[in-house]
Amino acid sequence: MEWDSVKEMERDVRELVDNGLRVCFGSCCHELQTQEQHRQHALIQKLKKYHQQAIEVQNEEQANAAFINLNIAAALLHHLQLWLLLKADCPEEAWNQLVESLDSFRVAGLFAVRPEICPGRRTPSLVRGTLGG
Repeated sequence: MEWDSVKEMERDVRELVDNGLRVCFGSCCHELQTQEQHRQHALIQKLKKYHQQAIEVQNEEQANAAFINLNIAAALLHHLQLWLLLKADCPEEAWNQLVESLDSFRVAGLFAVRPEICPGRRTPSLVRGTLGG
């Protein structure tokens, strides 16, 4: 697997998401936002692979943590794309990215707080701290 532990994966995700949030709202940093967009996309690919590997070895803790963090990273990616599309004067596409961002964040939050709403998925209390701690 890409990471040796859930804590290692969550630490890397938190660091990359924090970096992405720093450039999200800039009005004059198109190039930095585009670079961050590529980093977030790479993170998402890495998380998808980690998630799939965790499922294959039936490691529920890793699979659940990857699922939550995958949605957090996707929310940020959509949010970055929203700002880039607004700068490109594409408001309809930007709106779609806003909706996707909110959906991804909502799924991550709901799953972390109320795992029973996702049939067939449970998450240990350890993973619930992913969003806030």
